[in-house]
Amino acid sequence: MNKYQKKYYEIQNESINNLKNISKFVMKDLELITSTKFVIDKLDDINKIFYLLGTKYARYLYPILEKYNYNYHAELQYIIANLCYYPENEFDNFKSFKSLISINRIENGYQLETQFGDARVYIANRLIPDLSYYTVYGESHQCCESFMCDYKNVSASTCLIDDPFSKKHYHSLINSEDNIIDLSHNAFMHFGDYNKIFAPQILNTVSTEEIMAEAKKIYSKENLGKDKGLLLCLALEKQIK
Repeated sequence: MNKYQKKYYEIQNESINNLKNISKFVMKDLELITSTKFVIDKLDDINKIFYLLGTKYARYLYPILEKYNYNYHAELQYIIANLCYYPENEFDNFKSFKSLISINRIENGYQLETQFGDARVYIANRLIPDLSYYTVYGESHQCCESFMCDYKNVSASTCLIDDPFSKKHYHSLINSEDNIIDLSHNAFMHFGDYNKIFAPQILNTVSTEEIMAEAKKIYSKENLGKDKGLLLCLALEKQIK
């Protein structure tokens, strides 16, 4: 394993293993405290936790979560993805989430009051319908690269954002003037609001012209892990230097 792959898997594997293990501990603690076995179809432990935070069990869950350094930026990521991908749903189930103080619908989005301040979040593919071609949850790097192939006057940043339990994972987003288009969360936000809610640690920013110029170089370097995509490769290169 070369140094680029080592750095990538160090972050990603640590994040994934930490999330799985602590989520399992949290659910075991909850089941012990409540004397209830939670069987929820097709949900892994972390998604069970998010689901149960919208129920009467939130009052039992939060003291457990805080023992494991639960991160409220990550909780807001989950809320925003759900709001923006499922705008037809009611959001009463988020009222018991501690990161969110209040929420109101506005045209094409939401006005949020959070523990990190107020933020306005627009549903990206409702505000700009053509973005529907580029919004896929969990595929931030690929979404951004596809977008940059079709839209030339933008740049993309690759960053680290918070996981629920003290770790971080790689994430890419589009910069458009003073706004951020987070394609994998289907969210369009002002730069300042995005920084408040997501708290990204920016590793690298690249324009469309720059990423096209780098493509040949990246894909000719096996040691950069070319299967990981251009944006992620460039960010890894900056991290290692």
